[in-house]
Amino acid sequence: MRTSAALAAFAVRGGCCCDGVVARGGRAVCVSLPCGVQARRGVARGGFAAARRATRGAAGLRASSGSDSNDDSDEVETAGASESKVFGVSDDDIVLPISRNIPIVMLLGGASGVIAGDGFTVAAVPLLLLGTFLLIQTSVVRFVFTDSTFTVAKKTSNPEELEFVNSWAYSSITNWEVWWEPFPVLCYFKETESYDGRGSIHFFPVLFNGRALVNAFQTKTVRKPNYRAPQ
Repeated sequence: MRTSAALAAFAVRGGCCCDGVVARGGRAVCVSLPCGVQARRGVARGGFAAARRATRGAAGLRASSGSDSNDDSDEVETAGASESKVFGVSDDDIVLPISRNIPIVMLLGGASGVIAGDGFTVAAVPLLLLGTFLLIQTSVVRFVFTDSTFTVAKKTSNPEELEFVNSWAYSSITNWEVWWEPFPVLCYFKETESYDGRGSIHFFPVLFNGRALVNAFQTKTVRKPNYRAPQ
């Protein structure tokens, strides 16, 4: 039931982590996949650093052309912000291979409910919608483990580039879990970087290879004795 509730919240919020936040005990709780969030900060990597330099250059251009119209300044700002979100994937980055297991199971379950008819149709339609939504997210969202950050990104037309969405330094991740490892469905991690150091906890459906996800968390963040050793 807890897994179903988390997945339902994921669907309602349209795949945007922390777009809808529930406060519990003074801590923000994110219950959906971080897919459409605007980048709040850069990442200490070559691609992001170059993008930030481009953004600062655009800001300098706006400052030096004080006589220009506000429309021109806004146009330069938009261009700089857009450029700053795209970064190149290096050979050292770990981009998790995708897995369509969860959406396929949901689509099959929903289709079976529709075929069975009667009362099953009521539950089958939401299941079909959620399965379709997750299938689309699987083709778009990418999880990247760099040398210093856990990064969420979106696929671009260039296979060697990704669009930055959000990231967390490994040092800020204090805990994580994957349910259930034989057939991973849901992942959780807790970090202390968001909201001016207050941190947040995040849940997301496992739309990636579960073994690769566990191995990356074990290698890059807190090592958990109840999971297999990193390979």
